Amino acid sequence: MKQILLICLMATLLIACKEQSTKVPDKKAVEVPARQSTPTLKPEQFIGEWRNVSMEITTALNTAGSEVKTYSEADWEAQLKMKPIRTYYKADGTYYSEYRDLRDKIFNTPSGIWHVSQDSVYLNQVEPEKRNAGYSVSFNTDNTATFKAMLDWTQNGKKDDLYIGVQRKVE
Repeated sequence: MKQILLICLMATLLIACKEQSTKVPDKKAVEVPARQSTPTLKPEQFIGEWRNVSMEITTALNTAGSEVKTYSEADWEAQLKMKPIRTYYKADGTYYSEYRDLRDKIFNTPSGIWHVSQDSVYLNQVEPEKRNAGYSVSFNTDNTATFKAMLDWTQNGKKDDLYIGVQRKVE
């Protein structure tokens, strides 16, 4: 009788241990994901021609007088009375933009120097007047990038207007 009791006890322990071992989580299931770092942009990602696809301007962000203005690719010309802006980033660290009227005639060509740092591109315009802006940039899968910045869009002396623009790289 003692032998049967001992065998039953050992069988119970063996079954309990086997059930316990099947409950141990798979190593892959408990791995901690790698910490994501701040993306670092590379200058070569910008070099070439970019054209505006859309933009959204929120004036006086987070105030009672805040307004949102949206311009899409479909209605860009009708709303803004101009062609989408073309910006050319050159390998020597200079850039220029072309503003064209509906007849494709250039009427403004701001230019300056540019550089990237971490997740942003910085444009230091020198012509026709000096202006500086830093845009947080995220690249999309469809050959576009989204540029975000706080700007003085309303020209009231305050950088309180949120700009979100999508541009497409011309290949």
